Amino acid sequence: LSRCSYDEPSDPYIEVILEQNLRGERCAIQRYQEIADFTRGKDYTTHQMAVSILNDEIEHENDIEDWMNDIRRMKEEFRKIRL
Repeated sequence: LSRCSYDEPSDPYIEVILEQNLRGERCAIQRYQEIADFTRGKDYTTHQMAVSILNDEIEHENDIEDWMNDIRRMKEEFRKIRL
């Protein structure tokens, strides 16, 4: 069963949506890590699937963090220009 809830975006602001997505990715990472740990040494196929999905989720987390950092840097640069 999924332990991760889905938060429907209620605010169209990109930073809010990215933060919601980041929370979802982190929940998925935790869940797939639990599945990988549980199946290690017991069910090779399920373990490999969980690890593969876990790696995808970690990549998604990194992408979202990079986008959020890019937005922060852009905002800082815009502030410098405006001063």
